Amino acid sequence: MIGDYLPNITIDPQSSLKLYDLIDRYLIVAVVSTTCAPCLEAMEIVNEFIESFPGYRLVILIETDDETFERAKEAFHESALLYHVPDRVLVEELKIFGYPWSYGINIEGQIIAHATCGVRRMFMNVVEPFHRFHREIR
Repeated sequence: MIGDYLPNITIDPQSSLKLYDLIDRYLIVAVVSTTCAPCLEAMEIVNEFIESFPGYRLVILIETDDETFERAKEAFHESALLYHVPDRVLVEELKIFGYPWSYGINIEGQIIAHATCGVRRMFMNVVEPFHRFHREIR
């Protein structure tokens, strides 16, 4: 819900990196799965956004197996921040209800916007509050 705080989940257990470690004024979080048909379109939408606006703080959390994760990394723009996060963590800790989904959070981790990232217009609604930090989009 808007105003709630997105849980500060561990997104890279090897380095103990947590989600909030990536926040710099704000963070856009896209959550996708390689087992979800609508996620294919979402991955394209998110990747196109990254290619067009690489300065935005955006992270992709992807639920998949290890082998598919390696292939998925090749599908995204080189500047994409992509993390392999197990479904259990996304469902139980992040409390995601389905894929694909996106959140816009402020510097404190508070949810400012959320919507599917599988529909361009809805994903842009999540991104919109953060345009003020960038000159590329007005």
